[in-house]
Formats: sequence, C-alpha cells, structure tokens
Amino acid sequence: MSPKYPLQPDYAFPAGDTLIETLACLRLTQKELAVRMGCPLETINHIIKGSAHIMPVTALQLEKFTGVPASFWITTESNYRQHLARLAEEKQQRKYVDGCAAEPF
Repeated sequence: MSPKYPLQPDYAFPAGDTLIETLACLRLTQKELAVRMGCPLETINHIIKGSAHIMPVTALQLEKFTGVPASFWITTESNYRQHLARLAEEKQQRKYVDGCAAEPF
C-alpha cells in the first residue's frame, strides 16, 4: 500500500555534483575525463553544470572511467530532471492561480 502523502523532497542535485566530487577523489580533471571518454570537454562541463542530460551510453562510459555504477548516474539524472519538471509545473500552476484570482467573477 502506498502512503497517503508520499515524500517529495524539495531539492535535487544534478549528477554533475557527484561527478565533480568523483573526479576530485580520482585526481582527474574534466579534460582528462573527456579525453578518456572520447568526448568534447564541453560535454563534461555541461554534465557538471546540469545543462546536459546523461544518456545511458554516457552513464556506461562514466561507470568505466569512474567506477560509479551506470545505474547511479541514470537514476540521479532522472531524479534531477523530474524535480526540474515538477518545479516548472508548480510555477505554471501558481501563474494560472494568480491569473484567476485577478479576474472578477
């Protein structure tokens, strides 16, 4: 049975937060990771900033070069994107409600 009021965290972090910490632990730079993965440095930078999605193939490469399971990267990415979508939806709903409140009946 699912709870009546499921827990909805009010925060999420991009997978890039973990990636930057992982690179620091491994003493790798973004450039070194990009070279090893065979991708542009900009791609790694965008992942770290949260502006690029981590696709399954990228998650597998990250697993190979960082030791962090691909499932972690995919789950973290999905949770982050879901959180952003929820925030956008809430903002849209507030905008609609505020607009309705301004209209006289």
